[in-house]
Amino acid sequence: MTSEQLRTLGLWMVVSLAAGGVFFFLGYRWRVRRRQRHALWSELCLRLELVPEPGDGRVASGDLQGMGFSLRDTGFHWLLEVPLPQPLLPPGVVLLLGKARGLGSLHRLRPLRVGLLTASPKTFAWYAGRDLPPSKVDASKAFLEEARRAMEAHAPLEVVPHRLIHTLREGPPLSVGDVREAVRALDATARRWLDTVEAHGLPRVDALPPAPSLRSRLPRVRIPVRIPLKGVLSVLGGLAFLFSCCFPVLSMVRGAWSGMSDEHTGQVVGISWTRTMRHMRCPHVPHMSFNGGDAELLRKSGCAYPWKDVDYLRTSGGFEEPPRWPEPVSVRAEDYLLREESYTLNIEYEDVGKKVVTYQVHSEGLYRLFSKPGQQVSFRLRNGRVSHLRPE
Repeated sequence: MTSEQLRTLGLWMVVSLAAGGVFFFLGYRWRVRRRQRHALWSELCLRLELVPEPGDGRVASGDLQGMGFSLRDTGFHWLLEVPLPQPLLPPGVVLLLGKARGLGSLHRLRPLRVGLLTASPKTFAWYAGRDLPPSKVDASKAFLEEARRAMEAHAPLEVVPHRLIHTLREGPPLSVGDVREAVRALDATARRWLDTVEAHGLPRVDALPPAPSLRSRLPRVRIPVRIPLKGVLSVLGGLAFLFSCCFPVLSMVRGAWSGMSDEHTGQVVGISWTRTMRHMRCPHVPHMSFNGGDAELLRKSGCAYPWKDVDYLRTSGGFEEPPRWPEPVSVRAEDYLLREESYTLNIEYEDVGKKVVTYQVHSEGLYRLFSKPGQQVSFRLRNGRVSHLRPE
């Protein structure tokens, strides 16, 4: 495993730990909120004398001064339901706020067409079950006025034939007084609305004539579905954790595959070499002589004073002459010679035409492997950089 792969693996390990910490914090906050919500539910049931209904859902019913009601905890909303002694709407019809796309489970509903456009305010919309044929609805002016008043007073409100469903706005936190006040207000609205229905009648739903072409007349329905936030966050967190764990391995596999796929063969068409020598001298003769010096001896003994540059020599060439070191004029015992060498290869290969890349060698032993004109070589090329050069 190369150092670059190790750095990538380390980086993704850090990212994985950070992502795990974030999701752990979010899970902790969710558990705290769940405990607080459970404690509030217990307090409401105790003080409002609610009777929990059987089943997995958290639903309880009670009575407040002769007004029956139900309270439901969905985990995201508190739903207050008031039953009606008589229906407010025809069977299978639902009345909602015009912008309340996320209230209730509406995946089996579709919007109804309004008979008189001028008689339908934009504050609410009509829906019907999918088992009913395409229909339109006509309502009296008094019914529409009462509907507008109810929607504005109890927003958001959902009206079904035998119930009014109001979503309580959670305060910090929801109190028993808030629930009692909402029950009284909702019951008063229901009684006034039922009186209006008794005087003017229920809205009428009329079936529309069949469309001549079903394919061209299919209604475009926007399904208002409530997305469970907890499940979505859990799935996204699991996918992010799985991706962060698997990505380093996948990146290394991809790197190995791409390295194999970038294999090329070519020939050495040109070479240039350079050798330099820096001649330095210690201003005062040290106790140990350098004798032309080498790097290890310089590190061990050194010079008590800054070195002085005596000369800088350079030789270069190509195929026509072998590499050689420059010759200093005179070398004393207190002198030190710093030698450097580099070799540049020009490699020609076929890739949608002939192309040339360069590669630098810093060792004479490696240079001798490729110093013949026309030497066949194989190499890997990635982002314009040559690696894994070897003779054929």
